[in-house]
Amino acid sequence: MNFSRMLPVYRISAFCWIAGLCGWLPLYAQALEPFNADECQAVYQLSPTEVQLHDNAHSQWWFVPYLPESEHNASKSLELMPAGDERFLDASNDTVLIRWQSKLSDALQRAGTQSYLIVRNGAPIRDMNDRIVGYFAHLIAKARWDSRLLVEQNDVQVSEPWWVAPLRIEQSAREVDKSDRIIPRMCFNPNKPVSEGAFDVATTVAATQAQVLGFADEHNMGAQSHLAIMDKGGAQGVTKDQTWFLVDALGKEKTGQSLAVTRARGQVQVVQVFAQYSLIRIDASEREVMRGTYLKRAQVALPPQ
Repeated sequence: MNFSRMLPVYRISAFCWIAGLCGWLPLYAQALEPFNADECQAVYQLSPTEVQLHDNAHSQWWFVPYLPESEHNASKSLELMPAGDERFLDASNDTVLIRWQSKLSDALQRAGTQSYLIVRNGAPIRDMNDRIVGYFAHLIAKARWDSRLLVEQNDVQVSEPWWVAPLRIEQSAREVDKSDRIIPRMCFNPNKPVSEGAFDVATTVAATQAQVLGFADEHNMGAQSHLAIMDKGGAQGVTKDQTWFLVDALGKEKTGQSLAVTRARGQVQVVQVFAQYSLIRIDASEREVMRGTYLKRAQVALPPQ
């Protein structure tokens, strides 16, 4: 993209030094600045991000449902740009730039008081008809304003100028990549509760079967304690803490769509519910779970044979 026509000319002057690579530091988003939806929209013109965080051995992450095309303009993150070379040298102590528009004359000053989260989107999760239903976003690193760099802004008198800001990567769980995104901490709410009773299922027949669509971990199969997405949600009567069985599905009954099940291979628990799908944790399984594995709701116990 040619930014020269859209963005003001900016100049960076600094004594740039690269410190030694820091060891891995845990990222605790809850300990950063508090969530502020109004400030987020005023300073960055972003829609706030409300998520329920989950942890694994490497980073924190959350599931992001797919937005219809009409909603993509309400971006929840900013583009991350190299401050110098077209690459990042390591996972920490690098300086990057972000650019955004704002109507506020003091937007740059306000932005300088914030910390920032660097996030990475995983591969899209698709339903069994190959339509995208969402993706997992991983928290990669934390960044703060880099006071060593001076970014000079031009044309800031226009109604919605483009701002350019320098950020220094402080804590990182893995190496930062140019395709990663930035979320200002004031735009990120990591304490969104799982909605209870948010779906009207009074006239809906509760689903008794489902399939696994994908996994939070970066591979195509899951094992015990891994988390996955299944293709049924609150609109089909799924609720948090429900137990479902991993089952062998041998075929469909002639009189309907119920699965003919002969053996339970393990069980999962629902940990977060969306409208059409749910996040599940694999509590026990005889074998690794694959995309497409069938699930049966635990209305009647099916002991493994």
